[in-house]
Amino acid sequence: VKWNTGQIGYRINVSDTGRYVATVSYGNCSYSDSVQLRYDKVPPVSLPRDSLLCDTVNVTLDAGVPGLFYQWSTSPLDNKQTINVRDTGEYSVIVRNANCFSYDTIRIWTATIPDIDDQFYCNEFTFEAEATSIEEAEYKWSTGETTQKVTLTQADNYWVQVKQRHCIKTDSFSITNPIINLDLGVDRHFCDNINVELDAGPDGIKYDWNNGKTTQKIKVNVPDTFRVTVYDEYGCKAADSVIITVSQSPEVDLAGDLTICVNSPTKIEGPEGYTYQWNTGSKEQSITTITQGAYTLKIIDQYGCIATDSLYITVDPEALPNELSVPSAFSPNDDGLNELFPFTLPVSQTSYYITIFSRWGEKVFDSRDDINKPNWDGYYQGERVPNQLYIYFMYYRGCDGNARTAKGNVYPLR
Repeated sequence: VKWNTGQIGYRINVSDTGRYVATVSYGNCSYSDSVQLRYDKVPPVSLPRDSLLCDTVNVTLDAGVPGLFYQWSTSPLDNKQTINVRDTGEYSVIVRNANCFSYDTIRIWTATIPDIDDQFYCNEFTFEAEATSIEEAEYKWSTGETTQKVTLTQADNYWVQVKQRHCIKTDSFSITNPIINLDLGVDRHFCDNINVELDAGPDGIKYDWNNGKTTQKIKVNVPDTFRVTVYDEYGCKAADSVIITVSQSPEVDLAGDLTICVNSPTKIEGPEGYTYQWNTGSKEQSITTITQGAYTLKIIDQYGCIATDSLYITVDPEALPNELSVPSAFSPNDDGLNELFPFTLPVSQTSYYITIFSRWGEKVFDSRDDINKPNWDGYYQGERVPNQLYIYFMYYRGCDGNARTAKGNVYPLR
C-alpha cells in the first residue's frame, strides 16, 4: 500500500488536515481510495465546581455555549442548555457540535444536619452522643468539647454545632432521667397494736402493693412485710419494702406502796432484761432508799415498748430497823452535833426504851422515866456525867414487829 504522502504500509499516522489517498497494487492491477480530514473544535463545556449548599437545593445548571446539542444525565428529554435541579447528587452533560463532543460533571450536596434523638433512661446511664462524621468538619458541643463524639452521664438539654466549610448546622436534644423518690422508711416495730400509714410518695401514676392495694398510701394494722412498686409517666419503676412487726408491751409491778422503818434501807427492783429509768435518775434495775416519797420506774424493751409503775414509800417513825446501828460514843458539848444517844433524831417512846448504867452499876438514864426524853443527853441528876465508859441495855420493836434487845458500851466525849 502506497500513500500519497509517500509512506508505505497499511497504517500511517497523520497530524494535518487534508485528503489522504491510499493505492493498493497487485500485479498489473491497482485500486485507490481516499479520506478527507478536517479539524473541528471540541465544543466548550464548563459546569460549576462541585457545590456544597447550606440549605435546600434549587440550582440552575448551565452547559455554557448556546447553539449546540445537549444531553443531560437527568433525562433523555433534558436537551437544553440549562436545567434546574432540586435534589442532591451528581449531574453530567454531553455537549456536541457537528463532529465533536465534550463532557462535564458536577456534584451537589447539602450540609449535613447533625441528628441526635432525644434519650430517655430510667436508671443510671452512659450515653455516647455522636454527630455525623463529615470530612473536614468542625464540631462544637454545649459541653465545650470539640470532638465528633462525647460521653454524657447527666440528664440535661444539649446541643451540637457542625461547621462544614461555610455552612453551620445545629441540633439540640435532651436526656431525661426521671427519679422516683420512693422510701417507705426503716422497718418498724409496734407495741400491742399497729396503726400506721405507709406512703409511697407522689411521683407515681401507678402503685402496686403486695397486699393488692393500688393507692399511694395504705393503712396497716397487721404485722407483715409490705412491698410496693411505683410506675411513673415514663414507664420507669422503683420498688421498696418495709417490715412491720408487733409485740406485747412489757409489764412491771413494783408490788404496791410500802411502809418502812426509820433509817431502814429498802430495795425496789424491776424485772430483768430491760432498760430502766427511775424518777430518781438511776438507770439500774434496782434502787435502794431510806427516804419517804413516790418512786416511779419506766422499763423499755428491745423494741422501744414501755411499761411504767409507781409506788409510795412511807417511813414509819414508830418502827426501828430490825438491826440497829448504835454509836459507841457521842459528844454532849452543846455544839449541836451528836448531842444525844443513841439517836440524833427524835423517835417514838413506843418504839423502844433504853437503860444506861455507869461502870459501877449505877443507873444514870432510863428512857421510861420521861416520855419526852427517849434519848440520853449525857446528864445525870442535872449534872454532866464524867467522861468514862457506860453500859446500855436496849429493848425495841423492829420493823417486823418483833421485840429485840441490844447492849453495848458508850463513851460521852466533851
